Amino acid sequence: MADQACKSNNHSGFEGAYPGVALPSSNLEGTTEVGVPVLGATENSATTIARGRAIKRVNAWTAVLCGGLPALALGILFPTGLQKWLASFVVGLLWAKFV
Repeated sequence: MADQACKSNNHSGFEGAYPGVALPSSNLEGTTEVGVPVLGATENSATTIARGRAIKRVNAWTAVLCGGLPALALGILFPTGLQKWLASFVVGLLWAKFV
């Protein structure tokens, strides 16, 4: 009796682990009752990837501005040789990795 309660053939969507058990899909293509478009799995994935790449791009520019501008300003105010720049760069990499 309990086995029959789980079976449903009137929903389209993910086919469950048990034959004959279909779970309703949470990502149906089409529109909602108020006309808002619902993305399919492919469109949703592509949108998510594009959003992630945009966030990474903004984060990269933020890192360049927050690290590069102070380094440029300090380099102009306190000029040093190439060896000190390289040593400082290595120390910065180690600091970022271990702290």
